[in-house]
Amino acid sequence: MDMELFAILPQVANAKAKERNKILVKWIDELGSFSKNEPYYRQMFDTIDYEKGVDLNWISDRQMLGKKLSQKLNDLRYAERDSNHYISYVFPTGNLKFNHEKSYPDVSDCGIRLLALFRYWNIIEYFFPYKPLMDKSWGKVLKEYLPAIILSNENDYHATIARLSTELNDTHAITNAGRMFDWRSARIDLGVIENKVIVLSSDRFTENEEKRLLPGDEILQINGMPIDSTKARIARYLSLSNQSSFNSLIGYFGARPLPGTNTVQIGYLRNSELKDTTIVVDNHMFVPNINKQPYKLLNDSIGFIYAGKFDYKIKDDLIETLKNTKGIIVDLRCYPSAFMVYPFIHEWLLNDSLPVASFSYPLINMPGYYGKRCIWFGTHNSNCYQGDIIVLVNDQTMSQAEYTTMVLQANPRTMVIGSQTNGADGNVSFFQLPGEVNTSFSGMAVYYPDGGQTQRIGVRIDEIVEPTIEGIKAGRDEVLERAVEIINGK
Repeated sequence: MDMELFAILPQVANAKAKERNKILVKWIDELGSFSKNEPYYRQMFDTIDYEKGVDLNWISDRQMLGKKLSQKLNDLRYAERDSNHYISYVFPTGNLKFNHEKSYPDVSDCGIRLLALFRYWNIIEYFFPYKPLMDKSWGKVLKEYLPAIILSNENDYHATIARLSTELNDTHAITNAGRMFDWRSARIDLGVIENKVIVLSSDRFTENEEKRLLPGDEILQINGMPIDSTKARIARYLSLSNQSSFNSLIGYFGARPLPGTNTVQIGYLRNSELKDTTIVVDNHMFVPNINKQPYKLLNDSIGFIYAGKFDYKIKDDLIETLKNTKGIIVDLRCYPSAFMVYPFIHEWLLNDSLPVASFSYPLINMPGYYGKRCIWFGTHNSNCYQGDIIVLVNDQTMSQAEYTTMVLQANPRTMVIGSQTNGADGNVSFFQLPGEVNTSFSGMAVYYPDGGQTQRIGVRIDEIVEPTIEGIKAGRDEVLERAVEIINGK
């Protein structure tokens, strides 16, 4: 089908409206015959819960398209369809997998670059359930990027596609970030505290101890550039759901080496004194909190679970250790290392079958429409946990961590504290673009059972609790401390 596009483009590019419409009608006819079956679709919509995510009124605009082309497009809308060669479902989640799309390594030809834009735009137009939440109209985005793609060369094509992905306002929309940022990162733990980029934990890897970064150090420069330049680069090339996702990506992408180098130059402020250090970058990925225990007793009456180290191999021991506590703190300020929802939360932390979320998933045979279903977890279980549950969240709480929080919130004894989460909720769909570009987006939407939004705004929080720079310097976890106070009734 790509070749069909390349063949038709020159014919319609300079044609007058009436001639263009005749060319397109003839082109559609030459692609093969089809049967219209509108009653089938009407019956489908009568029997499923769905929502419409696309405006198709344009295909009925006979003034623009002419009578024949408009009628042809309306007939195609209700065409009988068997299996789809290019799209399939990922079971059991319901998001989409895009098959048989060619990557075309060479993007020197303008037609190939246009194909990339058309492929990207149409996939989002018809299969991105969060399109209504974008800042810009997707139609305006197409008009804006058409000249940018046409005028781009092989070198800035990837940057243009990366900027296109940012228009989704979806942190799941990752597009070969390694082309814009070195894939290696300095092994330092950064975060945004009180609107400043702060070192969160001690640097354990710099050999010269006098040059090591310490918790509470404020980062002012990276590779000789002000920290605001790093922030601007992240905002330009990485898709962001909200301010919290921006904060989290500073930690991931902030301290990257310049091309052709193996070091990161850091300028920082400690106790009002300007300092600098050079950090050697290797091929190891930095993983914060790698030494945290998956679970423990904080005292005789309060248990703690760190979702980033949860493992079903220790589930039974965890339950035995924590079952008699009056409260459990679940730390979801990380990405869960296992799917905690089933069977762990389902069997032990929910005492009945409860609605936990509502999913919206694309309908393959009706592009632009989304089926809806309510998700239930929990079972009537007299042995389930009877104490309070406090969930800790922040900007690192993303995707599966947000969904896990929502499931726990179905328990009326759950309280969520912390700060705004990443706002990227739902299973991820991936596809390829020319230039060997790999990209993705949230391919399925997740809402609260009452229809409440999580995408872009994050999960519902009962009490805002944020760390302070002074707390970081002192080695305190102020959010965890507040959770302990709540369980103790303070």
